[in-house]
Amino acid sequence: MPVFIHSSGGGVDISSTTAKKEDVLSGKVFYLADGTKAQGSIESISSKEHTPTVSDIIIPSGVYIAGDQVIKGDANLIASNIKSGVNIFGVLGNYSLASKTASGTFSGYTLKVNTGFRPLGVIVYTTNSSYNTGDVILAARLFTSSGGYVSSTGAYCYDNNGQRIRTGGSYIGATSNGFEWSASSIDTYDGYINGYMRSGRWYAVGI
Repeated sequence: MPVFIHSSGGGVDISSTTAKKEDVLSGKVFYLADGTKAQGSIESISSKEHTPTVSDIIIPSGVYIAGDQVIKGDANLIASNIKSGVNIFGVLGNYSLASKTASGTFSGYTLKVNTGFRPLGVIVYTTNSSYNTGDVILAARLFTSSGGYVSSTGAYCYDNNGQRIRTGGSYIGATSNGFEWSASSIDTYDGYINGYMRSGRWYAVGI
Protein backbone atom coordinates (compact mmCIF):
# COMPACT_ATOMS: atom_id res chain seq x y z
CA MET A 1 0.00 0.00 0.00
CA PRO A 2 1.69 3.29 -1.12
CA VAL A 3 1.90 5.76 1.74
CA PHE A 4 2.97 9.36 1.38
CA ILE A 5 5.12 10.36 4.38
CA HIS A 6 4.97 13.99 5.45
CA SER A 7 8.25 15.64 6.44
CA SER A 8 6.74 16.37 9.82
CA GLY A 9 5.90 12.72 10.33
CA GLY A 10 2.81 10.68 9.73
CA GLY A 11 1.59 9.38 6.42
CA VAL A 12 -1.30 9.40 3.98
CA ASP A 13 -2.63 6.41 2.08
CA ILE A 14 -2.61 7.39 -1.62
CA SER A 15 -3.55 4.00 -3.01
CA SER A 16 -7.07 5.22 -3.76
CA THR A 17 -5.86 8.20 -5.81
CA THR A 18 -7.60 8.27 -9.20
CA ALA A 19 -6.15 11.44 -10.71
CA LYS A 20 -4.36 11.19 -14.03
CA LYS A 21 -2.13 13.64 -15.88
CA GLU A 22 -5.08 14.79 -17.97
CA ASP A 23 -6.99 15.61 -14.78
CA VAL A 24 -4.42 18.05 -13.39
CA LEU A 25 -3.29 21.46 -14.63
CA SER A 26 -0.07 21.55 -16.63
CA GLY A 27 2.92 22.25 -14.42
CA LYS A 28 1.22 21.05 -11.23
CA VAL A 29 2.86 18.11 -9.44
CA PHE A 30 0.91 15.22 -7.88
CA TYR A 31 1.33 11.54 -7.07
CA LEU A 32 -0.27 8.61 -8.77
CA ALA A 33 -1.86 5.77 -6.81
CA ASP A 34 1.36 3.75 -7.05
CA GLY A 35 3.35 6.58 -5.49
CA THR A 36 4.87 7.76 -8.74
CA LYS A 37 5.44 11.50 -8.95
CA ALA A 38 3.75 13.08 -11.99
CA GLN A 39 2.89 16.42 -13.60
CA GLY A 40 -0.50 17.46 -14.95
CA SER A 41 -1.14 18.13 -18.64
CA ILE A 42 -4.35 20.21 -18.72
CA GLU A 43 -3.83 23.38 -20.80
CA SER A 44 -4.84 26.60 -19.07
CA ILE A 45 -6.39 29.39 -21.12
CA SER A 46 -6.07 32.92 -19.78
CA SER A 47 -8.39 35.85 -20.49
CA LYS A 48 -8.85 36.53 -24.18
CA GLU A 49 -11.06 38.51 -26.56
CA HIS A 50 -12.41 36.69 -29.60
CA THR A 51 -13.51 38.67 -32.66
CA PRO A 52 -15.94 36.81 -34.95
CA THR A 53 -14.75 36.06 -38.48
CA VAL A 54 -15.99 33.87 -41.33
CA SER A 55 -14.57 30.83 -39.50
CA ASP A 56 -15.69 29.20 -36.26
CA ILE A 57 -13.81 30.07 -33.09
CA ILE A 58 -13.32 26.82 -31.19
CA ILE A 59 -12.32 26.61 -27.54
CA PRO A 60 -11.31 22.95 -27.30
CA SER A 61 -12.63 20.55 -24.72
CA GLY A 62 -10.39 19.39 -21.90
CA VAL A 63 -8.90 22.79 -21.15
CA TYR A 64 -9.06 24.91 -18.02
CA ILE A 65 -10.62 28.35 -18.44
CA ALA A 66 -8.47 30.51 -16.20
CA GLY A 67 -9.87 33.85 -17.36
CA ASP A 68 -12.86 35.42 -19.08
CA GLN A 69 -13.32 34.45 -22.72
CA VAL A 70 -15.02 37.46 -24.34
CA ILE A 71 -16.83 37.03 -27.66
CA LYS A 72 -16.92 40.58 -29.00
CA GLY A 73 -20.23 42.14 -29.89
CA ASP A 74 -20.84 44.96 -32.37
CA ALA A 75 -23.53 47.61 -32.10
CA ASN A 76 -23.72 47.66 -35.91
CA LEU A 77 -25.07 44.11 -36.00
CA ILE A 78 -28.63 45.19 -36.70
CA ALA A 79 -31.09 44.30 -39.46
CA SER A 80 -30.90 47.73 -41.12
CA ASN A 81 -27.15 47.28 -41.73
CA ILE A 82 -27.45 43.84 -43.33
CA LYS A 83 -28.53 43.07 -46.89
CA SER A 84 -32.14 42.01 -47.10
CA GLY A 85 -32.49 38.25 -46.80
CA VAL A 86 -29.00 37.68 -45.37
CA ASN A 87 -28.72 36.19 -41.88
CA ILE A 88 -25.63 37.06 -39.82
CA PHE A 89 -25.38 35.55 -36.34
CA GLY A 90 -29.14 35.18 -36.17
CA VAL A 91 -29.91 38.71 -37.34
CA LEU A 92 -31.91 38.73 -40.59
CA GLY A 93 -31.12 41.78 -42.71
CA ASN A 94 -33.75 44.06 -44.18
CA TYR A 95 -31.54 46.67 -45.87
CA SER A 96 -32.03 47.24 -49.58
CA LEU A 97 -29.90 49.91 -51.26
CA ALA A 98 -32.25 50.24 -54.20
CA SER A 99 -35.49 49.84 -52.32
CA LYS A 100 -37.34 52.18 -54.69
CA THR A 101 -37.25 52.32 -58.46
CA ALA A 102 -38.91 54.32 -61.21
CA SER A 103 -38.57 54.51 -64.98
CA GLY A 104 -40.05 56.29 -67.96
CA THR A 105 -39.53 57.76 -71.39
CA PHE A 106 -38.58 61.22 -72.63
CA SER A 107 -37.97 63.25 -75.74
CA GLY A 108 -36.08 66.45 -76.33
CA TYR A 109 -33.12 67.77 -74.41
CA THR A 110 -34.36 67.96 -70.86
CA LEU A 111 -35.88 65.75 -68.21
CA LYS A 112 -37.97 66.94 -65.30
CA VAL A 113 -39.02 63.92 -63.31
CA ASN A 114 -41.01 63.50 -60.11
CA THR A 115 -40.11 60.01 -58.94
CA GLY A 116 -41.88 60.36 -55.62
CA PHE A 117 -38.69 59.52 -53.70
CA ARG A 118 -35.17 60.81 -53.21
CA PRO A 119 -33.14 59.53 -56.20
CA LEU A 120 -29.90 57.80 -55.34
CA GLY A 121 -28.86 57.42 -58.96
CA VAL A 122 -30.15 57.89 -62.51
CA ILE A 123 -29.40 56.25 -65.85
CA VAL A 124 -30.61 57.73 -69.14
CA TYR A 125 -30.18 55.94 -72.46
CA THR A 126 -31.25 56.45 -76.06
CA THR A 127 -34.00 54.59 -77.88
CA ASN A 128 -33.60 56.67 -81.03
CA SER A 129 -32.74 54.38 -83.93
CA SER A 130 -31.16 57.32 -85.75
CA TYR A 131 -28.09 56.80 -83.58
CA ASN A 132 -26.63 54.06 -81.38
CA THR A 133 -29.70 52.72 -79.64
CA GLY A 134 -28.86 51.76 -76.08
CA ASP A 135 -26.05 54.28 -75.54
CA VAL A 136 -26.07 55.54 -71.96
CA ILE A 137 -25.97 59.32 -72.16
CA LEU A 138 -26.17 59.87 -68.43
CA ALA A 139 -25.04 57.81 -65.47
CA ALA A 140 -25.25 59.94 -62.35
CA ARG A 141 -25.18 59.38 -58.65
CA LEU A 142 -27.36 62.03 -57.06
CA PHE A 143 -27.41 61.22 -53.36
CA THR A 144 -25.36 59.00 -51.09
CA SER A 145 -27.05 56.19 -49.23
CA SER A 146 -26.96 58.35 -46.09
CA GLY A 147 -28.78 61.16 -47.88
CA GLY A 148 -25.86 63.46 -48.68
CA TYR A 149 -25.91 65.20 -52.06
CA VAL A 150 -23.38 64.27 -54.74
CA SER A 151 -22.40 67.05 -57.16
CA SER A 152 -23.00 66.90 -60.91
CA THR A 153 -19.38 65.92 -61.48
CA GLY A 154 -20.66 62.38 -61.06
CA ALA A 155 -22.57 62.61 -64.37
CA TYR A 156 -21.01 60.75 -67.29
CA CYS A 157 -21.94 59.66 -70.80
CA TYR A 158 -21.10 56.23 -72.22
CA ASP A 159 -21.58 54.39 -75.47
CA ASN A 160 -23.20 50.98 -75.44
CA ASN A 161 -19.81 49.29 -75.27
CA GLY A 162 -19.23 50.85 -71.88
CA GLN A 163 -16.73 53.44 -73.10
CA ARG A 164 -17.04 56.94 -71.67
CA ILE A 165 -17.66 59.47 -74.41
CA ARG A 166 -18.16 62.64 -72.42
CA THR A 167 -17.90 63.96 -68.88
CA GLY A 168 -19.56 66.91 -67.22
CA GLY A 169 -21.19 69.79 -69.02
CA SER A 170 -24.72 68.67 -68.27
CA TYR A 171 -26.97 70.27 -65.75
CA ILE A 172 -28.39 67.86 -63.24
CA GLY A 173 -30.30 68.73 -60.13
CA ALA A 174 -31.90 66.50 -57.55
CA THR A 175 -34.60 67.04 -54.99
CA SER A 176 -36.20 64.94 -52.29
CA ASN A 177 -38.75 63.66 -54.80
CA GLY A 178 -37.14 63.78 -58.25
CA PHE A 179 -34.48 65.21 -60.54
CA GLU A 180 -33.92 67.50 -63.52
CA TRP A 181 -31.38 67.04 -66.29
CA SER A 182 -30.53 69.10 -69.35
CA ALA A 183 -28.41 67.92 -72.26
CA SER A 184 -28.46 71.25 -74.07
CA SER A 185 -25.19 72.43 -72.53
CA ILE A 186 -23.18 69.33 -73.46
CA ASP A 187 -20.76 69.69 -76.34
CA THR A 188 -21.89 67.77 -79.40
CA TYR A 189 -20.39 64.37 -80.13
CA ASP A 190 -20.81 63.95 -83.87
CA GLY A 191 -24.06 65.80 -83.36
CA TYR A 192 -25.17 63.07 -80.98
CA ILE A 193 -26.69 64.86 -78.02
CA ASN A 194 -27.89 68.11 -79.53
CA GLY A 195 -28.57 66.79 -83.00
CA TYR A 196 -29.92 63.28 -82.67
CA MET A 197 -30.56 62.36 -79.05
CA ARG A 198 -34.22 63.30 -78.99
CA SER A 199 -35.84 60.24 -77.41
CA GLY A 200 -34.93 57.69 -74.81
CA ARG A 201 -35.68 56.10 -71.47
CA TRP A 202 -34.64 56.87 -67.91
CA TYR A 203 -34.29 54.66 -64.87
CA ALA A 204 -33.88 55.80 -61.25
CA VAL A 205 -33.24 54.05 -57.95
CA GLY A 206 -33.87 55.72 -54.65
CA ILE A 207 -33.76 55.72 -50.90
